[in-house]
Amino acid sequence: MHIMPNARVYSYLRFSTPEQAKGDSRRRQTAAADAWASARGLTIDDSLKITDAGISAFKGDNKNAALGGFLALVNSGKIPKGSYLLVESLDRLSREAVLKALPSFISIINAGIIIVTLGDNNTEYSYEKMEDNFMPLMMSIMVMARANEESATKSKRVRAAWKEKRE
Repeated sequence: MHIMPNARVYSYLRFSTPEQAKGDSRRRQTAAADAWASARGLTIDDSLKITDAGISAFKGDNKNAALGGFLALVNSGKIPKGSYLLVESLDRLSREAVLKALPSFISIINAGIIIVTLGDNNTEYSYEKMEDNFMPLMMSIMVMARANEESATKSKRVRAAWKEKRE
C-alpha cells in the first residue's frame, strides 16, 4: 500500500438509533479507525466530525447529515485525492437499495478517495484497484444489497409487530 504524502484520514461513524449510543457502537468504530491509522503512522483528521449518531442509512437520512456534508466536500474537491475514508462496513455509508447507494460510493472513489472497510480485514476500495479489476466493485454491490435486504426485513418485522399491537 502506497500512502500519498498529502493523504488525510477521515473516520465516519454511524449508528441507527439513539439507544445504540448507550452501547458499544461509538467505541468499537472509533477504536478500529484509530488502530488502522496508528498501524500506518497516520492520524485521523478530526477537523471534520463525520458522525451520524442515531441516524438511519436505510432511507438515506445520513446523506442529509454529516455524511452529506462530507460528500459535498468530496464533490467540491476539498478532500484531497489519496485521502482515506474509514468505515466499519459499507453499510455504515448506506443501507439504501443498491441503485441509490452506489452513486455516493462511486463519487467518493472517482474523486480519488480510498474507502477502507475496517470490519472485513481492512478492504480498500479505490479507483486504482477497481480500474482494472471489477471484483471489488461487484463485492461492494453485494454488500450493499445484503445491507438493504437486512434493513428491509427488519422494517417489515417492526411494522408487523406494531400493527399486531394496535389490533
